[in-house]
Amino acid sequence: MFPRFIDVTALTRQRVVGELTAWQTPNGPYNVEHLAGRSPRDECLVFYWSPQHNWQVVNVTAKTGAKIAGPLTSWQTHNGSVLVEHLAGRSPTGDLLVFWWSPQHDWQVVNVSQKTGQKIANTVTSWQTPNGPFNVEHPAGQAPNGDLLVFWWSPQHDWQVVNVTQKTRRSIASGVASWVTPNGPMLVEHLAAADSHGSLIVFWWSPAHDWQAIDVTALTGQRIQGTPTSWLAGNVEHLAARAPDDTLQVFWWTPATNWQVVNTTRFTGDSTGGAASPYQLPSGEEQAELLATRSPDGSLILNWWKPSRDWQSLNVSKAIGDRRFSADPVTWITPNGRSKVEHFAAPDEKGSLLVVWMDAQPRDLTDAVGGPYKELERVRNVRRKVLAILWDPHRATDPAPTPASVESVLFGPQMSVRDYYLQASNGYFTIEKAGVLGWYDALYPAEHYWGPTDTGDTNGDGWIHGHVEKWAEAIRRAGQDFNFAPFDAHPADGNLRPDELALLIIIPQNSPFGTNRTVVGREFPQSQPLVVGGVTFGTIAEAYIGNPPNLGVAAHELNHLLLHGADMYFTFPQPFAAGMYSLMDGTYQGTHLDPFHKLKCGWLRPQVVLESGVYSLSDVETHYKVLILMNPARSTDEYFIVENRWRGTSYDQPMSDVGIAVWHIMENQSLYGTLPPPPGVDPMKWNDVAPNEWGRRGIRMIRPVSGPGIFDDKALWDGSDPETGYDLLSDDANPQHAMLKWGDGTPSGFALRHFSAPGATMTVTIEVPF
Repeated sequence: MFPRFIDVTALTRQRVVGELTAWQTPNGPYNVEHLAGRSPRDECLVFYWSPQHNWQVVNVTAKTGAKIAGPLTSWQTHNGSVLVEHLAGRSPTGDLLVFWWSPQHDWQVVNVSQKTGQKIANTVTSWQTPNGPFNVEHPAGQAPNGDLLVFWWSPQHDWQVVNVTQKTRRSIASGVASWVTPNGPMLVEHLAAADSHGSLIVFWWSPAHDWQAIDVTALTGQRIQGTPTSWLAGNVEHLAARAPDDTLQVFWWTPATNWQVVNTTRFTGDSTGGAASPYQLPSGEEQAELLATRSPDGSLILNWWKPSRDWQSLNVSKAIGDRRFSADPVTWITPNGRSKVEHFAAPDEKGSLLVVWMDAQPRDLTDAVGGPYKELERVRNVRRKVLAILWDPHRATDPAPTPASVESVLFGPQMSVRDYYLQASNGYFTIEKAGVLGWYDALYPAEHYWGPTDTGDTNGDGWIHGHVEKWAEAIRRAGQDFNFAPFDAHPADGNLRPDELALLIIIPQNSPFGTNRTVVGREFPQSQPLVVGGVTFGTIAEAYIGNPPNLGVAAHELNHLLLHGADMYFTFPQPFAAGMYSLMDGTYQGTHLDPFHKLKCGWLRPQVVLESGVYSLSDVETHYKVLILMNPARSTDEYFIVENRWRGTSYDQPMSDVGIAVWHIMENQSLYGTLPPPPGVDPMKWNDVAPNEWGRRGIRMIRPVSGPGIFDDKALWDGSDPETGYDLLSDDANPQHAMLKWGDGTPSGFALRHFSAPGATMTVTIEVPF
């Protein structure tokens, strides 16, 4: 179910201001959903919906005479068999008011401040705890002087208050979050808030200890602003808060660790403009933790995390006609058969109360496109060690560059393979220098290695192929100066794998070239493993480094070795080829990878397009965001990726064109493996491309113009150029135009119109078929 919404104000004629609170109650066989908030006239309004009737509203202020001046908190308690619904909030004069309703009584109100002598200055939170046979109800909030106050009521006592600041000497300057955790037979009550310096302070109380406080900012270095929110996932305590730079920060604590923090905006690219509303849901065999937030521009953003994924996000506003909100959302979940319906509510910019609902489908689609494919898998926060072995056969026509120049192009701070992957991966993947060894002189003249195949090993040296011999020779020479054994993380098997230590053999050659190969210690009379320094070697990469040393060839070969990327180049002209717009095709230019490789490695932020509209797309080189065009009613393993390629100061500087790149992705081999030859391609040449070569067959670049002499010059959509800025449609009467067709030739139903001129940010109008 894609996101949908209803304008509750249009039904009830009541507008709201600020945040709301949500709760649910049973009504016989039905589930009643409730929202409460403040009207522009400071009235307390309660909205409710059930399967029996659409949204309705009751004006609690009209019934009680009490007005409110901010958001409310809600809780429910039992009074015998009767369920009592409660609301608490601040009056315009700063009094703490508690409203309640039950089937036996209409809405009533009590002024807790009059009973306790303490006023409040901000929003309040609420929780409940047992006390023997009794239930204790707690609201807590900030006093006008910044003290943290905890109020409580039980059947044994009327309303009372404790000043937590007096006990802990820590004041607060925000609303408060609350949660309760077990500690053996005891319950520990927690509160969290920001102080006047932006420090996140956590307070706690248990029967064994009076109120205490800890400065979480002092532990993590992260300041916050506004009210934090809390949730529990197993025994992990979480807080989410907005940082001063509008990033969304998630703090967590476990019994085994002290407080830590993660910047979710670092992963999602989405900032926050206020407080988050958390909830949790099963996601396959995992548990997903979700946070609904409002971005600084008022968009509703859904962030989620689960053990197999870092934080991701979905712009829900974009899926409901770009509706914007004036306050932070509140969330709740209801059952719908075997699935769950997720709800969000907040006022829009005009004060209309909107309720948005959806299920897990948009998140599942996002997870699907970012999931592993073939040998490609997510590579996040990974460092791989690379050992460069420089081996020189002393070919007179191909002199060796200096070791320093090779080291610089591999591991230097700029214009290096190391820096390339830091940029292309958004910092998630990098290589580390394990060493640069050599130059090692070849044991024989160059013609020994480049000579004809020695079938039958006529010279008795154990080698049939000179190239296979040179790899073993180079590694054995390096083994005299380098101890391989410490890099073997699994010494029991004795195999040194590339993810433990990647070997890159560098060979002088004026023109770059590279391969990945399996090495052996002897070929004849039978193959023997290569064992050096007590470890066995398998796959290595070699790079004929070029003159000057070429960055692209080393980056390409290490992609094969460490990331399992696929070759995408052809030996014949092909109109859908990636060309210089992927390192796995136009290798030697050293430009960025295509978005499919990045997506599967977990380096991009995919946004599945769920609604027709105008979309803004920043350059992929620095913002890492792409749009996904997928029709889930048809398939989830065939889709289009839309990205903005802009040179800027990135490794895409060599590109011949700038603009919107459109890619057709087919993950199903039964589809891409049986495709007919592309237009203008010789069938015999096409059939030489193996059906299982997903890099060459399953990834297609859709170009506005293709042909001899303009292959990479007119590859991207540019609204300022009539030749490359035409609308990209599913079906076009102009046979010279590219089209958005599925692999089986049927129109996809998508359309891309009104491309802007190229720039660091571009816009395009997208039409969807659903």
